[in-house]
Amino acid sequence: MSHHSESLPADMLTDAKRLKLGATGVFPDGKLREEDEGEIRFGVYHDPETGMVIINFGKSVVWLGMTAAQAIDFAQSIMSRAERARDIGKYPEAQCEAIQSQTRPA
Repeated sequence: MSHHSESLPADMLTDAKRLKLGATGVFPDGKLREEDEGEIRFGVYHDPETGMVIINFGKSVVWLGMTAAQAIDFAQSIMSRAERARDIGKYPEAQCEAIQSQTRPA
């Protein structure tokens, strides 16, 4: 797939802090696996200059686990941002939409 990084550029780091992205330390459904680090709050937004959809986890993440309902919410958020990204210039600000779901970082 497209692009990735293990570090956050300054603007994404600011979003991560402002929106409190990253691990929450909560286990809403108990531990899924031994390596489960609990719930994570992440942001989905579009870059108005490049037309790219960006998912900011606020930390390095190896895997995610989510319920079917959470997966649908995640997909809908990505679709919403993809529609905005498709029309470069129509939505000039990169508004980050924070999502808190019971996903599992590792």
